[in-house]
Amino acid sequence: MASEPQNDCNMDVGETSEEEFSEGSDIDLDSEDSDSTDDTHDVVGDSGDNDSIPGHTSPDYQLYKIQSLINHFTRMFKHNFHPGERVSIDESMIGYRGKTPHLRQYMPNKHHSRFGIKVWCVCDAELGYTSHFEVYKGAGDNEDTMGKGTTYNLVMRMLREADIMYRGHHVGMDSFFSSPKLSLDLYNTYQTVATGTVRGNRKGLPKQCIKSKLRDQEVSERRKGPLLCVSYKDKNRQPHLLSTVARAGKTQVTTRRNVVKEKPNVVNIYNKVMVGVDLKDTKLYVYLSERRTMKWSTKFFFAVLGTSVLNAYIVYKANTNAQRPLRRHDSLISLVHALVGDFRPFRGEKRRRSQEEIRAARARQDILPPTHDIAQKVRVNNIIKLPGQTRRQCVGDHATRVRSRVKCSTCNVVVCPICVGKYHS
Repeated sequence: MASEPQNDCNMDVGETSEEEFSEGSDIDLDSEDSDSTDDTHDVVGDSGDNDSIPGHTSPDYQLYKIQSLINHFTRMFKHNFHPGERVSIDESMIGYRGKTPHLRQYMPNKHHSRFGIKVWCVCDAELGYTSHFEVYKGAGDNEDTMGKGTTYNLVMRMLREADIMYRGHHVGMDSFFSSPKLSLDLYNTYQTVATGTVRGNRKGLPKQCIKSKLRDQEVSERRKGPLLCVSYKDKNRQPHLLSTVARAGKTQVTTRRNVVKEKPNVVNIYNKVMVGVDLKDTKLYVYLSERRTMKWSTKFFFAVLGTSVLNAYIVYKANTNAQRPLRRHDSLISLVHALVGDFRPFRGEKRRRSQEEIRAARARQDILPPTHDIAQKVRVNNIIKLPGQTRRQCVGDHATRVRSRVKCSTCNVVVCPICVGKYHS
């Protein structure tokens, strides 16, 4: 196995300028296959001991409680299943409103949980399998050490950790990550194609395409080598897209209401390759494993546990030959039974009393004579309260059952306040 070249990203691509883009046209994007793959990167987690807690100023302080958990699950996700051709990179949210070490974020477009812990995910676009994830630690995270942007470094690192490089994968990303420099570097150096929306202020975009004023359903296309830039007017929106795999032109698509429309090829490809993380979240929230808790680390554990259970079911469905495979609900039940096994908590022996025992317990106690001198006046300090909220049946002659909380300490019998004088007379 060939080792991965050093990722100093000093390519000969150069800065992309708008003059280098030409009119949109189809070109042959076939490239030679490469057998070189990157070596597996073993991540050693923190031991979790109190002696190894980093200082408050250390960059590892925020995640030291869950770092070993993250390392374990990311290693298992990559080891047990490799995604298909199309993969997606996007953010996911673990809902949490409590206190965290500068991890809580606010995302208004996440309707299920606007507040929580943001997680970057690499997911299979067809199955929703999570291959890799990283926790976003705030504005100081992902420092730009190479001068190419924090999102550039984030995408490169996540694809490398998920073992996506040099395998001919098709990566989908939104405008937060996408840029002409990133798309060209993935295509020319790592044999990986990409499709995604792009912001209009990114460097290297053709001005003729980005700043063109279009009418509804009009398309403006420009190409530079393998990179296609498309600006598309859709009602009140005009999104810009980049792709190193799409061809120029339009294609017919059928909407949910069985209406046939023409859309650019890159839009149709983007809709297929960018659904991985959303598909994972949709499946995950059918049987949500999160629990209400005050500790953010516990919340994160249950969220990752639910993702691992979903990944296990996806691997089962992808590898089973059964004509009627288990439904997800049945697989969860079987998983619970396998984890519990023969364990049963001991709750003591509980037996319902018979009718004879109930009648005997309800029967009035025999009135015994007082043990102290009858002539002696009953003192208040002889009457004491039963422990706790205990109530017992009074020894007095009542028409109905009367229960009292006090008793005579000398006679050791339960009497109600009415029967105190009668009993000792």
